[in-house]
Amino acid sequence: AGVPPWAWDRLADVPVVGSVFVFLIHPIRAFLFYNGVLLVWHLPGAYDLAMFDHDYHVLEHVLFMGSAVFAWWPLLSRSKRFPAISWGWQLIYLFAMSLPMKALGAVLTFKADSMYQFYAAAPRVWGLTPAGDQRLGGLLMWLPAGLVLWGLAARAFFRWFYEERGPRPRPSTPGVAVLALIFALTGCQQSTGSTAPTAAPKPAEPQPNPETESAGYVSPWRFSSSGKHKVRFLLPKKVPLNELIEPIVEVTDLQGNPVKSTLIKADATMPEHGHGMMTQSRPKNCAAESECQSPTGRYTFEGFRLHMPGNWLFQVELGKDDQATWRYEFEPDF
Repeated sequence: AGVPPWAWDRLADVPVVGSVFVFLIHPIRAFLFYNGVLLVWHLPGAYDLAMFDHDYHVLEHVLFMGSAVFAWWPLLSRSKRFPAISWGWQLIYLFAMSLPMKALGAVLTFKADSMYQFYAAAPRVWGLTPAGDQRLGGLLMWLPAGLVLWGLAARAFFRWFYEERGPRPRPSTPGVAVLALIFALTGCQQSTGSTAPTAAPKPAEPQPNPETESAGYVSPWRFSSSGKHKVRFLLPKKVPLNELIEPIVEVTDLQGNPVKSTLIKADATMPEHGHGMMTQSRPKNCAAESECQSPTGRYTFEGFRLHMPGNWLFQVELGKDDQATWRYEFEPDF
């Protein structure tokens, strides 16, 4: 978990090792590799071999830990080059991951006698018989281990729901509500002393936005994860396949005022396929790692190229720990 994403990306470029790494982080292959290792080493012959021979015992645990890295990759990856799968696919993946462990736990729990020669001959502790010891191990694999996976599935479900719905805006400071109450009371006192009510100014008519009207796809507004901004994505009327485009990201505060200066990044990935774009996106006319300026709050990006049809996930980052995402179904005209 502490290895930075760029280190994994570098590993993928190492000859042979990188090819094996990229091959095994695919969700289906990771599932088969991890559960294959788990089930094979729990066969009586392999298990007893590991218990009687220290070298095989070390090999067993190296394979357990190594296969676990690949098994957890589709869920926990922070790499943009090889991102985690989408929340919906995570639900399916976690459900599938729970089945082999439950099956193995059930076999160990309901087996009448001990499956392993090593434990049958081992000294007894806590008064447990070999079969009782085995049943306890099976129950631990069956129930607590399964709860971990189901807990992660619940997390994936609610994160999925949260992203599709978008977070609700919230005041940036607790004192906002108090200030609003003070101003409301002050306004009431002033109005009681006046002889005639003052007509409220007529709100200005919204002006048409040529850039928005000319866009082919305008995403719904999303509240950023901090709840401080509203963000939306604008794509051209025709998005060609595998050609560079310049989408626009529009950023406002909660009152709809344009955010004229911000650190901003935008990217697009295909979580179901485990990859992103083959190009590097960047804000136009803006130095790297510096705040971009736009009097209208609209930031144009270059380096966007959708190289295949399908479900794309657009992501916008506004500084640290503040982001918004959208799903976009890309169906180019051939």
